[in-house]
Amino acid sequence: MPLPPPAAIIQPAVPANPIGCNLDGNVDWATAHIWTDATHAFRTWGMYTKPQDPDPALSFDKNGNPLGDAGVLSYLVNYPNGTYKLTWSGPADAQIVVGGIGRLGPVQRNGKANSADMVLRHEDPNGITGGIIVIQIKGQRAADPVHDLHLYAPGFAPGQPRAGQNFNDDFLRRVRPFACIRFMDWVGTNNSTVARWEDRTTPAFTIQTTHGIAWEYIIDCANQVQRDAWINIPDQATDDYVQHLARLTHDTLDPRLKLRVEYSNEVWNAMFHQFHRTLAVAKANSAITSRDDFGRTAQQYAIRAAQVMSIFQSVYGPDADRVIGVYGGQNSNAYWSDTGLNYLKSHNQAPSQFFKELAIAPYVGNDLGKPPSGGWTLDALFADCEQFTAGPLAAWVRDAKKSADSYNLRLVTYEGGQHLTGNPTVPAPLRVAANDDPRMFTLYHHMHDVWRANSGGGLYQAFSHIGGGWGLLEDINSPGSRKWDAIMDLLLPPGDITLDGKVTWDDFQILQQHYNKPGMWWREQGDLNGDNKVDQRDLDILIANLKDLTPDQKKRVDALRH
Repeated sequence: MPLPPPAAIIQPAVPANPIGCNLDGNVDWATAHIWTDATHAFRTWGMYTKPQDPDPALSFDKNGNPLGDAGVLSYLVNYPNGTYKLTWSGPADAQIVVGGIGRLGPVQRNGKANSADMVLRHEDPNGITGGIIVIQIKGQRAADPVHDLHLYAPGFAPGQPRAGQNFNDDFLRRVRPFACIRFMDWVGTNNSTVARWEDRTTPAFTIQTTHGIAWEYIIDCANQVQRDAWINIPDQATDDYVQHLARLTHDTLDPRLKLRVEYSNEVWNAMFHQFHRTLAVAKANSAITSRDDFGRTAQQYAIRAAQVMSIFQSVYGPDADRVIGVYGGQNSNAYWSDTGLNYLKSHNQAPSQFFKELAIAPYVGNDLGKPPSGGWTLDALFADCEQFTAGPLAAWVRDAKKSADSYNLRLVTYEGGQHLTGNPTVPAPLRVAANDDPRMFTLYHHMHDVWRANSGGGLYQAFSHIGGGWGLLEDINSPGSRKWDAIMDLLLPPGDITLDGKVTWDDFQILQQHYNKPGMWWREQGDLNGDNKVDQRDLDILIANLKDLTPDQKKRVDALRH
């Protein structure tokens, strides 16, 4: 269950640069190692004999537990090898079977409470990847089903030292540097089928990958890292759903934190169901005045987004300043936001009554020019991206800023970064190589400089955190990347290697460990100036910001320096 807000700790300093991050979706192949209860990273329940295949005949109780024999699987990438604790509640004649890279020990029973050690061993002998773990339930009875199934990582089971903590320490460490955390993919916003509050995922669900992560866990994550939260409301959510969510966030999100609220995500984007559903509502709404479908959808979006914010403001009452309403815009095209916001104005509703920010997504790499005659090369790609950043992107941001100013709103991004990963005109190997190229570090600095110079310095939400080609990091165990190091360089004080917002003896020890050693070129290894080595220049950067050393520590610093 979610932990209470950490009231006893000192709130970490908010980064000087307002840069946030979008967390990646919770899927069974994710590389972010989010959970201490590994069942939350398992795929949707499937057939008993073929867990990878859906079972159309399978029904579930209100907490997502299967009411018949079923199987479930996960890759558990980066979950450490070792002895886990599997626990569940249910009758003795219901059998739990574990296969693949998991091995179940003897079952201990105490009434309906069951537990067993389970050894996880990935197939890769040199790492923690490879293979699939399968859990099956046999002899399941609808009247008395197996439920409360958990697979706790070593040390996190009930009665163990870390019991009650939901998230992996290194995951939290990699989230904490950011000023604001956007949970759009965590709740499964795009194409969401959830409408009623009672249909949402709750913490009682073993599986947290089917219809998004429980709001309670989202709030707990923000509380644990002490960072502002940005949530997206499913487009079909009823007023009752919105009221319950507003009450939940009001009562459980640490009041020291701000809550950004955005209705759905990219409703302008016809690749998502929320566009088509909103258009259908607009066509049935006689109050809509736009004559084109895009404009109709924009006006209907404005109507519903304002209604959602009104509910949040009503629930929060005198605490409404804790909530920041965000209006989802479109980069390069002010028609969407202007059509919706002007509709509100024409009905005597000032947009700033509901919203504080207008959000766009200034990506680079999706609007490439014509490729060279011989096809794209890395040199050509980066030249095009740099030219685009300095020219069209800067102009789009300036135009968006003018639009935001006209409605008395701040301009922010909801996403941003490289879009080469999503550009099918660029060969896949070249996309991968571009993300690994040192020039990506420079491009990210340039993108951010252009954003700050033309936006008024509003919040920049990088997309995304960990995983795939979009992630700042490919893997939770990666010591760095060109994109990650560029963002950390912008976020953290010079010399901060441990990502804790300060420069201490701990940072020096890491730099000392990697000093003048080959193959060490990431920030978290001590390369503070991005020159692909840890040397005297990095030490000088650290020392210039290092304070509060003991006499012995100072001697050791001086010894390395000389």
